[in-house]
Amino acid sequence: MATIKTGAVVAEIRGSLGGNVFSRNKGGAYVRQRVKPINPNTPRQAFVRGLFGTLQSNWRSLTQAQQNTWLAATENYLAVNKVGDVTKYTPLQLYTRCNMALLEAGLSQIDTIPSNPVPGTPISLKGKPHPWDVLSELISTGTLDFDVPGGSLPSGLYVRVYASGPVSPGINSERSVSMRLIGYYEDTDVTITGTDGELDILADWKDVYGDPTVSPGSNKIFARADLIAENRGFGKPIGVQPIILEAGV
Repeated sequence: MATIKTGAVVAEIRGSLGGNVFSRNKGGAYVRQRVKPINPNTPRQAFVRGLFGTLQSNWRSLTQAQQNTWLAATENYLAVNKVGDVTKYTPLQLYTRCNMALLEAGLSQIDTIPSNPVPGTPISLKGKPHPWDVLSELISTGTLDFDVPGGSLPSGLYVRVYASGPVSPGINSERSVSMRLIGYYEDTDVTITGTDGELDILADWKDVYGDPTVSPGSNKIFARADLIAENRGFGKPIGVQPIILEAGV
């Protein structure tokens, strides 16, 4: 479905409408014909679809008091749509989003949610660099860097990482690429020195995409990370960065 932002006439339009896809790149707004993607029906897709159906059914079995916690939380757990506007989830959408993240990570499902998505300093983990900054690293090291206030990742928090496959070096925004889930990581997976942390995603990235066959510096991938709390399951963005691919990995 297309998302339209109105101005004097139409200020912004993103998504699908009437067989066309509207988007924007560095050259400005553009439209192309919509092509229906092939459904590969991978094991993960089947797993996610099964979870989605189960959660839709579970929602109907919650008590009114439990559903009310999700209704109250929609004021604080917000989303940004395709044209950059802040929007609210419905209670069912929020319940499904949070529990999908938890169940994918192998954690327990929750029936209620705290109203505040950011419980103070312990959750304030920030990716280095901040979103939209550039930091190039060799994929042979396979690491993402983090600022870790307090020098540790608090118990109950998990880092969820998505990454793209190899893309053209001319692509400078993660909005232009598709990403797939790489994995969920906890405190014991993060190497922390002082208040700086490193997370090695190389092996898991290869499990998803295989070994890259590129020349030095000729390609890159984009990686995105967010925080998942086991009593919330809501992703808090902590950074986006491109990683330069190196030959011979």
